[in-house]
Amino acid sequence: MATLADYRARLRLDLMDPAGSAQRFTDADLDRAITRAVGEYQRAAPRPLTAQLTTTPGSRELSLVALAGLLEVVRVEYPVGRYPPAYPPFRVAPDRTLLTLLVPAPPAGAEPVILDCDAAHTVDAAQSTLPAGHEAIVLRGAYGFACEAFATQAGDNFRYEDGQDTGLVDDTAIPRRWAERAREALAWFRGELARLRDERTAALTARAVWSSTPVEDRRSRIRRDE
Repeated sequence: MATLADYRARLRLDLMDPAGSAQRFTDADLDRAITRAVGEYQRAAPRPLTAQLTTTPGSRELSLVALAGLLEVVRVEYPVGRYPPAYPPFRVAPDRTLLTLLVPAPPAGAEPVILDCDAAHTVDAAQSTLPAGHEAIVLRGAYGFACEAFATQAGDNFRYEDGQDTGLVDDTAIPRRWAERAREALAWFRGELARLRDERTAALTARAVWSSTPVEDRRSRIRRDE
C-alpha cells in the first residue's frame, strides 16, 4: 500500500528534484502539492463508504458524527431487508452531522439503517485510499501544483549585470517556464477529473433504484430544505 512518503518520492522524480542538499522543494512543499491534488481529485472521485447506523426509538434523526471524512450521503436504505429495497427520501444538515429520515412515522425501535456515502480520501504516513489506477492522475496534479508554487517563489528573479566577464544575466524567464509547466500539467489533470466525473455520473444514472417513492435527483434530495 502506497503512503505519503511513496507519493512524495515519486513526485520528486517527476520534478527531477532528488532528495539532497540542493533540492528545490522541501518535503512540506511536496506534501502541500499532494494534498491539493487529492482535494480536487476527491470531488470528482470520492471514496465510497457504506455505513450502518441504528435509529433511536421515536426519532427520525441519525447522528453522522462518527462517519469520518463524510462528503455526501448518496442513498439511505430503510427499513433494511425488504425486497425490493426501500430507499426513502432524507435530509442532511449543512454541517453533515445529522440525517433526518423523511418518513411518515418515526422508527418505533432501534432499527438498522444502511447509508451509501461519498467520503474524503486519506493519504498519510500510514496509508492511501486512492485507487492504484488513479495514482498517476493525482501525481500529475501534484506536479502542477508544485510547479505553480515554485513559479511564485521564482517571481522575484530579474535581469542584472554580473561583472565585466559574465555580462547580462536574465532570470526573468524562469518563473514563466515553471508557470507554463504548471498550466500544462493542471490542464491535463483537470481534464482527467472531468472524465472521471462523467464516468461516475453515468454509473449512478445507470444504477437501478427500487423505491415506492418517486425518484428524485440525489443532490437536490440531499440538499433540500438546507
